[in-house]
Amino acid sequence: MNPSPNKPHRNSRPVSVRVTWGAGDVGAEFKFTRAQWRRILAGEVFQSSTWSWYEGRRARVGVRFNSPEKGDLYVGGDDCSDLFSGTLHDAIVTGSEYPPPPPGVTIFEVLEAGTLLMEGVELPETRAEAYDLNPKSLEDAGDLIRAAEDCPPLEWHLDSERDEAGGPPDVTAWLESLPARALRTVIRDVRRWLREEPDWAQEDDYIPRTAGPQGAALEFFRDWDSDDLLALGVKIVEGEHPGSTYYAAELVRDPSAANGTSARRGLGVWFRQKQA
Repeated sequence: MNPSPNKPHRNSRPVSVRVTWGAGDVGAEFKFTRAQWRRILAGEVFQSSTWSWYEGRRARVGVRFNSPEKGDLYVGGDDCSDLFSGTLHDAIVTGSEYPPPPPGVTIFEVLEAGTLLMEGVELPETRAEAYDLNPKSLEDAGDLIRAAEDCPPLEWHLDSERDEAGGPPDVTAWLESLPARALRTVIRDVRRWLREEPDWAQEDDYIPRTAGPQGAALEFFRDWDSDDLLALGVKIVEGEHPGSTYYAAELVRDPSAANGTSARRGLGVWFRQKQA
């Protein structure tokens, strides 16, 4: 029967747990709804069954979770045979992160190459955020001059304004020579420029390396104890080669293994592989 056109089809059992036994060449995949999965993770006794295939033959197998008699994860055959006994750590879980991160930890996404991104931190949307410049703090020529000294892209922008206005070659001299009305126009233009998104192709090298999720992850781990970094498998990269602009913290081991280390040492961090 086809799904009703008024009721969109959805996968009602999105979480799967695959278990193998024997020499690893036989196993079964059990599927659960998210509500059932929450009950399992909460420690509730739960059981289900499915078909297992081996050498073209199928057999009915059952799974039990959190059983006082059989343990955290047990798979048995219809003939009462014991096929598998272990924990969810021994299974392949898809459709849900397992184990879930403990409360209060700082979470990092791991890119394919190992680069870490701090969860919850976004790239700056405006130049004001990127350069930590409050547009309202720019009120006179001195404010513009001091801001430009620490922000080369702003200096370029002001130089372009000076060139269009036909001012003297020196930006500082030009700003200091402007009448009040013309200066207010320049300040208004700079404030508007700061509220725009950075031109990443031109300005990326001048935006502080701590800006955005990659920079936040680097800043987070930069001053950590070297023994903890080594145990986690986190490497600090500050330029891959002379002239490189790649600065990052990288995870050089499996995220699940790093999570186990973090839990054992009480480090308060959690890693999850970023999905493509």
